Amino acid sequence: MYATRIAADPVTVAAVEGFPPEIDALADCGRAGHRFLRAAWYSPAASAGARTLLVRRRAQGAPIAAIPTIPFGPAIAGARKVPGPYWPFRSVPIAPDCDVLELAEALEHPAARRLGPAWRLGPAREGDHATALLIAAARLARWEVLA
Repeated sequence: MYATRIAADPVTVAAVEGFPPEIDALADCGRAGHRFLRAAWYSPAASAGARTLLVRRRAQGAPIAAIPTIPFGPAIAGARKVPGPYWPFRSVPIAPDCDVLELAEALEHPAARRLGPAWRLGPAREGDHATALLIAAARLARWEVLA
């Protein structure tokens, strides 16, 4: 597994409180059907504990993915979910040139533990590129994926 990861650009990963402006920057450069995924999309559901896992390429410092989350369920469980209205779907902003190896590296980073022991993404449209990329990256990073 690690031998195939050498080609990936190194990334930096940080868990930041709230929904940072990098979300809007990613939405601006994102796929046409994902440009509505701005901080304001997630904010109506914002509560205490809103947090975003922010992934950047180390070389350029450019954001390539943002996973905004809020707590849900019993607090003792520590579960989190991607917020947002149901329709058209819940997804996360990911740069069009972000690849699965970069996301897998990010999900292996200790900061990714701030996503909680379990987190929910969805409902999502079938075939959603960002969701498919996250699922593949999570599996590479040895996460359990339930559908």
